[in-house]
Amino acid sequence: MSKEEIAKGQEDAQQASLADMSLDDAVKYLAGLGPLEYDQRREEAAKQLNVRIGTLDKEVKATSKKDGTDNTQGVTISLYEPEPWPDPVDGHEVLQLASEAIRRHMVIRRVDADACAL
Repeated sequence: MSKEEIAKGQEDAQQASLADMSLDDAVKYLAGLGPLEYDQRREEAAKQLNVRIGTLDKEVKATSKKDGTDNTQGVTISLYEPEPWPDPVDGHEVLQLASEAIRRHMVIRRVDADACAL
């Protein structure tokens, strides 16, 4: 059996199982697919679930956002929250040290090193 035949059999089994699922479970399954795979399966899935494609798209998108599985842009990320330095810092001194460090490793004018440090 070729890889194409195996993939086709797996796809047929997944498509057949959509009809056996509840609408909510089918939408959750579809929301878990990648964007390209969902795009390939959405028309057939809509037929099997007896819904319009636009309605299915809206439900899948809403479910993806609720579950945090949205594969599109706009996914929330959490960034490290640094702690402030405990002692006061002289900004002029920090800028001067950074500029000097840059000039030690590069052939650059002082004003350009200052700009890089900023």
